[in-house]
Amino acid sequence: MHIIKKGSLEPDGQLAFRIVEEAIRKGLMLFAPVGFGGATIKICPPLVIDKDAVKDGIEALRESIKDAI
Repeated sequence: MHIIKKGSLEPDGQLAFRIVEEAIRKGLMLFAPVGFGGATIKICPPLVIDKDAVKDGIEALRESIKDAI
């Protein structure tokens, strides 16, 4: 997931890092931001994961993005 600055295509590495920090606080493990401008968040769920865990992870990520902005 590539994070860009609002209203542009410029990468926002600081926001990406804050999103990862918030996700970790919520129990969702993500890789540190990588890629162009350090603004890409890698999401790598286990190959064997149930629907409830996917839903929980998506909700934690959604909340993390909201809290980081």
